[in-house]
Amino acid sequence: MKKYLPHALAALFFISSAALFAFVLDIRRELSETRTALAAQTAYISGQKADIQKANTKLGLAESAIVSKDTIIKKYESDIEALNLEVSDLRAKVNAQPKSRDSGTIIIYQEVPGGTQDTGSKDGATTYSWIDPTGRFHLIDPDIAKSGNENFSYKLKIRVTGYVLADPTGTIQARQVIAQEIIERTNSDGSVSEELGSPLPIENNIYEYSPQKIERKISDIIRPRAYALFDTSLNPGFGVELFNFGNYFDYFNIGAGPFISIETSGFPANLQGSLLGIGAQYTLVPPLVSTNIGIGIGVSTPADDFLGRFVVTGNIIFYLTN
Repeated sequence: MKKYLPHALAALFFISSAALFAFVLDIRRELSETRTALAAQTAYISGQKADIQKANTKLGLAESAIVSKDTIIKKYESDIEALNLEVSDLRAKVNAQPKSRDSGTIIIYQEVPGGTQDTGSKDGATTYSWIDPTGRFHLIDPDIAKSGNENFSYKLKIRVTGYVLADPTGTIQARQVIAQEIIERTNSDGSVSEELGSPLPIENNIYEYSPQKIERKISDIIRPRAYALFDTSLNPGFGVELFNFGNYFDYFNIGAGPFISIETSGFPANLQGSLLGIGAQYTLVPPLVSTNIGIGIGVSTPADDFLGRFVVTGNIIFYLTN
């Protein structure tokens, strides 16, 4: 049997190399499809941007920007912690992270004519005016003896900030909105500074969303991924999982593929005693918990007695790719 050893090793090397090559091609294909889709989406958004912006003032549409998930998390994680949004329990239970963020400033400017006033009779007209310390509210009464000629005007600036928190799957989402008045103050040097007031109560806040769902295909079962292993003799090794049913069927995370378990006792003299085999493994335990750990069983044959005898081993699997 030893004369077949080089051929067996070459065959196993070819199978593993072909699987890895297929894996790389699959990754490149997915990246290419993603780039193509993103380019098409960007072109569409650019083409529609002018029309959308024309409707901004009337419809209150936001100027949208597409950014990466990591950017959202890094940029606004500290903001959420600082605002003390009272969602710490939710975030702790479902590992909620920022998914989107919107912010706008609302300027309210109105004049309110009329009003009523009770006063005693006086000779002549007495003019009365009032302005609040921040310059937001104005009351002008040209003649306090007359009722109905008062004029009250105000100008308010409101900042509305919204955050969307989502669990890693996007199934559970919650939107937090904070409205705060922007108070302008004139400094001694004539400059104007702004400060945010306390959060304002929000009477009604409705957020509707459709959870993002990734459609799976039966072909997703075939997704090669490399892994390292330790067998029941604590010998290290490596292999390639050629397919896994869990990529299509939830919790049925069973896969299979070739592996090599390296004989370390008396290394390197006993290297030819390394095991060449086929293994089946179970990934722990998507979608309940996503890990890169699995347990498996393998049927293998020693390289120096190829097909002369067979060995059954238990394996601990550590996936090198998702």
